[in-house]
Amino acid sequence: ANGFFPFFVIEKGERRRVTDPREALAKVRAGDAWPSTDVLTRPVYKSFLIPTAASVLGPAEIAYHAQSLALYPLFDVPPPVLLPRSHVVPSSAMKRRW
Repeated sequence: ANGFFPFFVIEKGERRRVTDPREALAKVRAGDAWPSTDVLTRPVYKSFLIPTAASVLGPAEIAYHAQSLALYPLFDVPPPVLLPRSHVVPSSAMKRRW
């Protein structure tokens, strides 16, 4: 989409999609607005703020984080390794015998 930018700013209590990135950056730098992400840029922004070597995630989280991996080089942020979370189902001794 032409003119689409995947970030928002929170200004005066309202969240608005960024239409002019330079203007938004100036407002954020001046303290007049806060940056806010969309679903695809959230993992990248998180890794920018807190460098992450690996993320342990569930299946749905891995699926949506994987979609954002192509964005990491655009922001010069190293992508984390995506690791599946282990699942353990506790069971009683009686059920294990079945």
